[in-house]
Amino acid sequence: MDNSNWVIQDPTPGTRILIFRGDTRTFKLSLSHPVKGDAWLRTNIGHAQIARREIIKKVDNDEPPLGRGWFDIPMHRVDEQNFMITLPF
Repeated sequence: MDNSNWVIQDPTPGTRILIFRGDTRTFKLSLSHPVKGDAWLRTNIGHAQIARREIIKKVDNDEPPLGRGWFDIPMHRVDEQNFMITLPF
């Protein structure tokens, strides 16, 4: 296995985190080597109402959920190999 190209995400995708209103959480992305480009955090944080509406439309009208609650937030480049963003909840 070639370990020369790796990406480390913190927290690891699929991690369950208990957060309370007023807390903040930092998300980090680390690369094995410098790469040009941008990093984005894809999330549905704060869009529970949209998700609930899509679930109701699926049940009531058999409309497929379209994932309208998901959006991308640009991460800040810390250096040539790291990106970070801190979000309030």
